[in-house]
Amino acid sequence: GRLSPHIFSLTIFIAFTFLLCSFASAQTLTGTVKNSTTGKPAAGDEVVLLSLGQGMEEAGRTKTDAKGNFSFKLDAQGPHLVRVIHQEVTYHRMAPPGTTSVAVEVYDVGKKVEGIAVVADIMRFQAGQGQLHVERTFAVTNSSKPPRTQMNEHNLEFYVPEGATISEGQAMTAGGQPVISAPVPEDNSKTRYAFLFPLRPGETRFNIVYTVPYTGSANIDPKTVYPLEHFVAIAPKSMEFSAA
Repeated sequence: GRLSPHIFSLTIFIAFTFLLCSFASAQTLTGTVKNSTTGKPAAGDEVVLLSLGQGMEEAGRTKTDAKGNFSFKLDAQGPHLVRVIHQEVTYHRMAPPGTTSVAVEVYDVGKKVEGIAVVADIMRFQAGQGQLHVERTFAVTNSSKPPRTQMNEHNLEFYVPEGATISEGQAMTAGGQPVISAPVPEDNSKTRYAFLFPLRPGETRFNIVYTVPYTGSANIDPKTVYPLEHFVAIAPKSMEFSAA
């Protein structure tokens, strides 16, 4: 027989409510973590779920199982960031709205890893108000085989002139966002510094900004610590630059 309009509406409402409940309960984010140094699942690694709605808030924390799997129940529909901590180094994977699964690669850590090279050193100059402003960028590649992350207290070392004042330092892995990373002085005269930032497989970029007193001319000695593939100096048209 036919359903009355009232019962028909009630049936549609119940079905719709059930669909909504099913949809809400289905918001689970699953993931796998692979140790790409060993080629095996990364078991027992800590996994942190970060909600990117208002800033960056921790929305969950768990550990990978024996097969490298993990899962989170998603309360919010916004974008999330998955952070995996392996041997005290973090690795990240974005989870845009609607993502149901993510795969994260991690690597074993070594204090000294073969296959690391500084491929570029770029210096940009700007003068004004008795100061020479220098922005220096390093590009470092890690092509270790099998891939490993290098982490030590002198991961990237560089020199600045005497009397220089460092105003900012940043580091960025390939495909990542720049993060503040303050270089640490290695000598009393504060001319040699080091970044304490992990060199993950692939490319890492470091950026520093510093100022030195300037009276119209300056001798710039980059004092490179490593063999270089490319060195670039960039100055505005108002400044004359010549190799010494």
